[in-house]
Amino acid sequence: MAALVGTGASVTFNSSILAEPLSINLSGATRTFIDSTSMATVGGMEFIVGSLYDPGTLEIECILDNPDADFDTMMTKAVESVVITFANGNKWTATGGASEFGMAIPLEDKMTFTLSIKLSADWAHAAS
Repeated sequence: MAALVGTGASVTFNSSILAEPLSINLSGATRTFIDSTSMATVGGMEFIVGSLYDPGTLEIECILDNPDADFDTMMTKAVESVVITFANGNKWTATGGASEFGMAIPLEDKMTFTLSIKLSADWAHAAS
């Protein structure tokens, strides 16, 4: 199997406020393990695999091409649909809400912003 590159990937939201992504990172997806160890347990601890999981956080770094955009409303919006489209056309769709926003305004370089989206519920996957 050949490796994929990120060139050509995109992220879209219902709000359509995002511009040109530089990086897309998904992290923090976790699943709960419930400790079922008792006084009768001998050896290793025992766990029950939980049926719920945390889908994690999506962090997107983008070129800031419109400093007049109303970014603060992103922090107060309800959850919305988030779609990652990979360069090969496959799509991952989830819902989430903005949890963190920051921007960088360097000397003699492009301005960027970083947006963190706390995901909620399941991802839906669709092959191209």
